[in-house]
Amino acid sequence: MERTVGVDASVRSRAGRARGEVNAFFYNISNFVFLDVTDVIEDGLNVSNYVQGDSRFTGAEAVGHFDLGGGATLHASIAFVNATLTETDEHLPRIPPVQGRVGVDLPWRALVVTPEVVFAGNQSNVFRNETPTDGWATFNLVATYQIYRGHQSHLVSFTAYNLANEEYRLHTSFIKDLAPEMGRGVRVTYAVRFF
Repeated sequence: MERTVGVDASVRSRAGRARGEVNAFFYNISNFVFLDVTDVIEDGLNVSNYVQGDSRFTGAEAVGHFDLGGGATLHASIAFVNATLTETDEHLPRIPPVQGRVGVDLPWRALVVTPEVVFAGNQSNVFRNETPTDGWATFNLVATYQIYRGHQSHLVSFTAYNLANEEYRLHTSFIKDLAPEMGRGVRVTYAVRFF
């Protein structure tokens, strides 16, 4: 049975045009269940075993919003986590590196255009047979058009992601050594909200 003892702490602040929040956590997890990928190969894939070990997780996240005037808003966030086995001080597998995003909401009437950069650092704190992952950054563009009708809100969104067609790999992916994440693409969504 897994057992967790932890502490979470949050601080929020608002001053003039800026508002932000910082969250931090510390967890001791006894008998933490995780997947250990071995160096044994069967059918071209590594054999993996579920194992348990006492672990310690520490991390923090910071989020900020800044009013730039004219309705434009800058959003920024960054987060990190460190996770180790307490008995051996080994890093646990598939723990994300430092990562974050920076974007700007640019409104015009019922349309909001948001260019953003999403990024992650290198992850070299790896477990046994796990491989390191290089850092990366991608550029996305989101355009959202919203129409209000009575007690309904209709939203049409157009998202163009990874516009530079960056080849990158997520450290949390089980198949990162076999395949990168998706390249350049677009997505269109329509949603109705009732209120």
